[in-house]
Amino acid sequence: MAVETGHVHLPRVVMMQKTEAISVLGERSLLLPGWIKAALSANDRLKLYLSVLQAALAHADHPNTGALDLSAELTAAHVDAPWLLDMPGGSALVDGELLVPGLHHLVERLSEDLAAMAKPLLESDHDAVSLRERIQHWLAMLDSLEGARISRAQLQALTRGRNADSEDSFHVLVMDLHRALNQLASSLSSEEIDGAHVWQLQPADRSLVVAFMRGLNRTARLKFEHPGLETAVTRDGNRVLLQNDIGTNDAHVLVIQIESMTVTLSYSDLHRQRFEFLQTLLAPLGAQWTGVQSKVAATLNEGAAYTFGTARFECADEHALDATLEGIGSRIVFLIDWNRARKRLLSFVDKKAAIAVLVDAAQSEAGHMAWLKAGGEALIYAAMQDVGQGVFRIGDRLDAILGTADAKEFLIDVLLAFLARHRNAMTRRTR
Repeated sequence: MAVETGHVHLPRVVMMQKTEAISVLGERSLLLPGWIKAALSANDRLKLYLSVLQAALAHADHPNTGALDLSAELTAAHVDAPWLLDMPGGSALVDGELLVPGLHHLVERLSEDLAAMAKPLLESDHDAVSLRERIQHWLAMLDSLEGARISRAQLQALTRGRNADSEDSFHVLVMDLHRALNQLASSLSSEEIDGAHVWQLQPADRSLVVAFMRGLNRTARLKFEHPGLETAVTRDGNRVLLQNDIGTNDAHVLVIQIESMTVTLSYSDLHRQRFEFLQTLLAPLGAQWTGVQSKVAATLNEGAAYTFGTARFECADEHALDATLEGIGSRIVFLIDWNRARKRLLSFVDKKAAIAVLVDAAQSEAGHMAWLKAGGEALIYAAMQDVGQGVFRIGDRLDAILGTADAKEFLIDVLLAFLARHRNAMTRRTR
């Protein structure tokens, strides 16, 4: 049975009695936090289901290789469906189509969770005009899938990311819904704690938000005017959920779950090297990563696949918990425009050294944005030119003349110097 919400037919969602009572009283806005919680959980599950489909196709294309193990992702998404783990290994190509055992169950879950994601947006009319038709289209597409077979074209329509032709896909819709949900959550938060939008927290949760925001705010100035770093926090049962909007990229998402003395961080990134960069920054905090290799599939999603992984931090006490959250918060800003900085450094040193420069700059809490803002590689070219023709010639790389180690140290000094210069300029301007 379906209910009509904003002219979009959605599967009926069983609501708690408390939710029904609030609805009867007419204060529907009070339902939004609960709906948003359900929608964000549905987002995690949808990403898992799409990963299962991608893994099924990968195994069918290469049946002699082992199927991807998605058990870590299953746990992170809080999905109690062991049968999902068997789907990739049981899949095969039959007459050009992908045969997936239990596909109809997965399709049902895709429909249900798409409905759960859409509900708070449609009920609040938040961006509903632009989203309603797309939601209806993909619900109809899912409804048309029958049996255990799906064509390659249908699977790609479900799983592909954004492409140059701006074709819509189920995955793209999910990302757009996620972005809209974050905006809606920020607009209805009942309180701000040090800049974080929060709602339905318990008194003891406040210290967790303060610790995270202490780290975030310490380094947030290093993004300058670049968008990003908006933080939303709520409680869901025994967990505190914290999400940070890193920037404008739909596939660049960071979500933190805090339960007792355990912090779980889920992170996705289009750039594998930037993912590894964050792993390096979080290593001193004791991050234990799972599921990263199994999610790297650059041949899927028409080359636009993203890397996803989950890190766990086991904290001995509340002091360690606060320190971990502060440390995580302080490192996020260095992900912004990281790939642009890396590419510009490649004019002077090799890939390994370029990343080492960015790691050292981040660990020094200087970062790369001040250097990019001041002119980037043009400044270094000018310095090389000023040294004279007897040392550098047009086309020379810095490491070819100075050696890799000295070139790397010079570039680190440059990034630190431009941050100091910017700080001095800002100090003079505010006097």
